[in-house]
Amino acid sequence: MRKLFTIGFLAALGLAGSVQAALQDGTYEVSAKGNNGPVVFSVEIQGQAIKSIKVVRGEETPGLGVEAIAMISREIISRQTTAVDAVSGATNSSRAVTAAVEAALQKAGGTAADLKKTHQTDAALPTNNSTDVLVVGAGGAGMGAAIAAKEAGAKVLLIEKLPLVGGTTLLASTAFNAGGSKVQMSSAKPYTAADYYAKLEKGARGQELANVKQLADLSGPTADWLIGMGADLSRVINGSQHTPKDGGALGTSLVPVMKARVDALGIETRTDTKATDLIVGTDGRVSGVRVTTPKGSYEIHAKAVILATGGFASNPDLVK
Repeated sequence: MRKLFTIGFLAALGLAGSVQAALQDGTYEVSAKGNNGPVVFSVEIQGQAIKSIKVVRGEETPGLGVEAIAMISREIISRQTTAVDAVSGATNSSRAVTAAVEAALQKAGGTAADLKKTHQTDAALPTNNSTDVLVVGAGGAGMGAAIAAKEAGAKVLLIEKLPLVGGTTLLASTAFNAGGSKVQMSSAKPYTAADYYAKLEKGARGQELANVKQLADLSGPTADWLIGMGADLSRVINGSQHTPKDGGALGTSLVPVMKARVDALGIETRTDTKATDLIVGTDGRVSGVRVTTPKGSYEIHAKAVILATGGFASNPDLVK
């Protein structure tokens, strides 16, 4: 009986050793529905793990959908699971990645349950939480403020509640309005800051004209500043409207250029970081903010705080 048991046990071991892995190694091309249409992915599976996720073809929005796909892909590869949270504001693009990976896993003969899970250690909250200038909100206004402060020599920290930068600027689809830019002044019929002020004054109806004048006077130099860091505002229509040369959407052209400048200057940017309260001293001076993140809450202290959270156009009540 012992001999039969031993033979059976050894046979079982042999069978166990001959069982192939559930997931077959390979690179699988799959398609999934994105926000702007189908996105074709190339998913590499090797050794029971997702090794790479690449976009072969797709028309997702640059800076938003494209960035979300990159973020979700990194998360899936890091954690070896498709159970990852979608990127706020880019849900459809996020879901395209997880759907594509799941389709690739099915082609490989398995599911996400067959992946070798990795042990994730939760990152600690930041410890360096004081700065010269704290900018809250990483849209066009916030990145612009952070860049200007850094170029002036300040230590800058930029925070954003969403997982990616750009804010409502990323959704801008028309033009950057200005008067007196170098592009405008070099045209056959120059368009000046005074021309732009006259246009704005009609809509202002006598209200806050000093601010309107300042806006007009600074608009040209601001356009030049953006062009100087690489923004394509070379096409001018209707006198005041700067657009990319190809007539494409302004936001998806402008945000990547500003983000590249933020990175080149080494400005620390913390996404998924939502400001909830201002820290106000007994003298009434704002000296920082309290923030919440997926990892917990903490305080950031600064010599100066710039609130660039004015994307009120997304809130119907505030617009009203």
